[in-house]
Amino acid sequence: MTPEEISLQEPFLKRIPFFSGLPSEDIASIAACLQPVSLSKGSVLFKPGDDPDAFYIITSGQVGILHAFGESESMVAVLGRGEIIGEGGLLTGEPRSMTVKLLTTCEFLKMMRKDFEQMLRDRPSVLLHISRVLARRLVPAGGAGGEAGRTHSQLVSLSAALRDDERLLFCLHLALELLEQSRRSVILVDMSAGAGGIAKALGLAPLMVSRSMLLEANFRDPGLIKTMIQQHASGLKILNLPAAVFDEFREQAIYLFLNILRESHDYVLVCSGVGASAAQKAVLSEADAVFLAGSSSCKPQYRRMEGQMIPAAGSKRIARIWLGDMEPEDAAAAAETPPQALPWPQAIAAEYARTKSPYAALDCCPPAKNAISRLARGLSGLKVGLALGSGAAFGFAHIGVLKVFKRHGIPVDAVSGSSMGSFLGGMFALGMEPEEMEQIACSIDRGWVYENLLWDLTVPRSGFFAGETLLRLLRSYFGSKEFRDIPTPFACVATDIENGEEIVLREGRVAESIRASCGIPMIFSPYRLSGRYLVDGGLVNPVPVSVLPSLGADIFIASEVIGPINGSAGRVFAQKEEGVAAAGAAILESLPLPGALKAPSMFRTFSQMFFTMETWVAQARLGLADVVIRPELAGFSWTQLDKAKALIEEGERAAEQYLPKIKSLLPFFSDSCQVPLRLASPVVPE
Repeated sequence: MTPEEISLQEPFLKRIPFFSGLPSEDIASIAACLQPVSLSKGSVLFKPGDDPDAFYIITSGQVGILHAFGESESMVAVLGRGEIIGEGGLLTGEPRSMTVKLLTTCEFLKMMRKDFEQMLRDRPSVLLHISRVLARRLVPAGGAGGEAGRTHSQLVSLSAALRDDERLLFCLHLALELLEQSRRSVILVDMSAGAGGIAKALGLAPLMVSRSMLLEANFRDPGLIKTMIQQHASGLKILNLPAAVFDEFREQAIYLFLNILRESHDYVLVCSGVGASAAQKAVLSEADAVFLAGSSSCKPQYRRMEGQMIPAAGSKRIARIWLGDMEPEDAAAAAETPPQALPWPQAIAAEYARTKSPYAALDCCPPAKNAISRLARGLSGLKVGLALGSGAAFGFAHIGVLKVFKRHGIPVDAVSGSSMGSFLGGMFALGMEPEEMEQIACSIDRGWVYENLLWDLTVPRSGFFAGETLLRLLRSYFGSKEFRDIPTPFACVATDIENGEEIVLREGRVAESIRASCGIPMIFSPYRLSGRYLVDGGLVNPVPVSVLPSLGADIFIASEVIGPINGSAGRVFAQKEEGVAAAGAAILESLPLPGALKAPSMFRTFSQMFFTMETWVAQARLGLADVVIRPELAGFSWTQLDKAKALIEEGERAAEQYLPKIKSLLPFFSDSCQVPLRLASPVVPE
């Protein structure tokens, strides 16, 4: 380093805990040995077994520390500005024991081992100081140093081929929902041609970043953006930075600026319009998530922007979003998979034009607001998945769980189900309210059961009932809808009766798939679907929590209604006799009949065998769930479809008991959730 560069680095080094407390002459000696290094996102700084030839001080950006677990690697820490990597290996001489990978484009100060050893010989006081620091931190050889609790901040690129009002409302509400759902620090960078419009819509006088402000800026100063941002009362920060202003600066300055934004915020949401500027390309290359939003009003711009983004971001990294209904020809022309359609009626634009209020505009369309909330939970790793278990009549308790979730505002972003759980889960995913489901369930009485089942009797070759009545019932709700047509991601599980394979159904027609999932063996005939004979999914996966990750869920909640088995025959099989049946049972018990005539019937024996197996399978596969809700259903029978009201009440009672635990997983409920805050940068602001 030149003397001028050394003098510039000294204040930075003094604020690093590793060197704090050293006299100025020692700091100057350290600075003289350092070499500046710049590496791009995705680079590997070193890996296990590498020679510990240097240590690094991060001056800009973030790196991930990865440890090997078997054949895979897991990120155990994120390090940022002011933190040191690889110093332990220089002192011990042991090979590197971890992988360090760049999460962003980074800048470092590097000290080679030979220079480090020479400095320690010349200045023993530095060795003593470093030894004390390492002893306090107890870092393993080759250790990463610094705080290991930092979280990786996310840079989100949102390119919008939308009308001005659509872009403003969508970008603003996504940022606000991200702030509300995650309870973390969010900055919205408005890099569109109409930069300043979002701030104005929030009632702020837009503060525009000008070329002169950037010319005078030090892109390595963490305090740079303090004079450029505005903060709304909600806590959302706004930075109005037209892409055209930033394009005049060298590429490295853009990366440094993005790193400064990352260091001080958990989420950096960069909104841009149509174009392919240098700044936009830099954002795309650095982004952790890339979104492309379009609508029918801007189809040509959407196609043009898509073509511009693919070289910089890659087609598979781009998550496509469509506001409003997508025409069939547009879906057919979509690259790979069609965009995710968000409800966006014309009433939103009309309400915004009338009121000029971004809040009122979406208040008139709750489905649109809910869809953006779900998108925000996906960005923050908080999507809630609900697995509804099998259990025939016991499954009505799931409705009580859903009622409690609605009452307390617990979101459900994905649903999986087996057997009765697939039926109710499908209805919920379709958009049916729990109260409507309750009304349908409570309309089923014994007369309804006898009337519908008697007409469905068949020659009992593979089942007593053909299942046609059940299929007609399902079609009355789902029609010919396919999985892609329902608003909430949904999947159901069935069993291939010929080979025992678990079949996860999430393509094709929903009604036929649920019919297959509900086919209790011997009760219903197997359903032939896609060349397979399928029966009840409860045989292989009674509470399909394992399906939720494939639906994009991050938090897994299970509603399990068939277990566990207790010391007796189990509550699942308890038969509650009433009236004449109870009197008849008492008479039989008093008669001196042979034991064989008092034994359980064939039907009772089969049902006990079937549900015993389901119960043990369920217990073995519930380990993935964060929360397992188990209603107390002792005294009920799985055949009591006419007891829906009482079963629903038990489901409500159980769900209420688990609410504190569920809310503790969601930062949205901050009154009952201790949100883990990001650690501040170890560098104290000047």
